[in-house]
Amino acid sequence: MADALYNSLDTILGDEMFLYVEVAGTGETSGTTTWEPIAFTTTCSLSINGDSIDVSNKMDGVWSAAKMGKMGWTVSSSNLLAEKTETTTGFLTDFDYFYDKMVTRKPFKMRFGRITDIATRDFTLNTSKTYYEGSSYMTSCELNADNGSAISMSVELTGCGELKKVTH
Repeated sequence: MADALYNSLDTILGDEMFLYVEVAGTGETSGTTTWEPIAFTTTCSLSINGDSIDVSNKMDGVWSAAKMGKMGWTVSSSNLLAEKTETTTGFLTDFDYFYDKMVTRKPFKMRFGRITDIATRDFTLNTSKTYYEGSSYMTSCELNADNGSAISMSVELTGCGELKKVTH
């Protein structure tokens, strides 16, 4: 009976989750934008947290009590760096985008979700699956160039407002 309820093959691989950022498209004057995944991602994560408000009082006895306060979220990603080439078109490959977002101190949109098909290397966001979208600020960008290793970068985005769960 347990076999019918539990199947390890139903698990989702981490390889399928990507961070996408909104970048200006070719028709920037017409307001068109595109979503690009960060290329060569090694890890990415989404963290949602809430503030705890202490509402403990004498009537709680020896136990503390809390209520949920404000909520927040962060996204982080570690990636290998690459040159922008014909084969990497459609991917965010460089550190400059994140550097620019950091120093301009302006929010930008991001999406965190699953790719369309890893087997065919279709890394576009699979909008038929649930994904998360929100406005964020760059709060950390790090470039790492260790001797004998590929150059890598790490970025952290902090949410600015609601993180929307988008389902179709």
